[in-house]
Amino acid sequence: MAINAEALALAWARQESGPAGSVVVVDHEISPRGRLGRLWPHPAERTAVVAMVWRPDLTADQADLVWLGASLGLLAAARQVAGDSVMCGLSWPDVLVDADEQRVGEVRAEVQLGPGRVTSAVVTARLDVTALGALDRDAVLDAMIDGLGAGAAELATGVDRLRETYRSCCVLTGRRVTARLLPRGVTRGTVRGVDASGRLELVSSTGLVEPVAVVSFDRLDVVRDDPTRTAD
Repeated sequence: MAINAEALALAWARQESGPAGSVVVVDHEISPRGRLGRLWPHPAERTAVVAMVWRPDLTADQADLVWLGASLGLLAAARQVAGDSVMCGLSWPDVLVDADEQRVGEVRAEVQLGPGRVTSAVVTARLDVTALGALDRDAVLDAMIDGLGAGAAELATGVDRLRETYRSCCVLTGRRVTARLLPRGVTRGTVRGVDASGRLELVSSTGLVEPVAVVSFDRLDVVRDDPTRTAD
């Protein structure tokens, strides 16, 4: 039988009303998948995975903020584990990258909506423990649980603070990108940050700001032949 941390946590949240902070840890996932069902690229022996039930106080149109809180929580965990030995940052909406912008972690948020509100969310996080130089998987899991708990608390600090914290940690800020959209289409611009709903803000050459929601986002390509940063 396939073992999946997210599926177990979802069942707990839906069928048994799992309280906020309930945690599922799986030693070996079968076919671990993240956003859009994409397969996690690292083998099980290098992976630590945690799923946690959140019950954030958010409106339905703020659901994408869960991805931001989850990403910041995973980043906190990676920094606790690796210290200064591995530099990490975030790539909106779900990826943790190292200094070479290689994927070393990811989050996935399965958000449940009620009438106009978020009723619950299951946040699943994965880390490549080898890339972080970690030897003790239990210590990594403890750091991930602490980090996701802190990420949930981050949502309660206010949208403006959450946005600014995320912007400062996102490796895309100030860079020109091409965003591939679902079901088809593209949009281009310079990443300014995220808006009050957690959507990525792209600024066109004419100054028009276009928000990109997680549900409509496929993938992103950085324009490599231009300067990687613009003035903040």
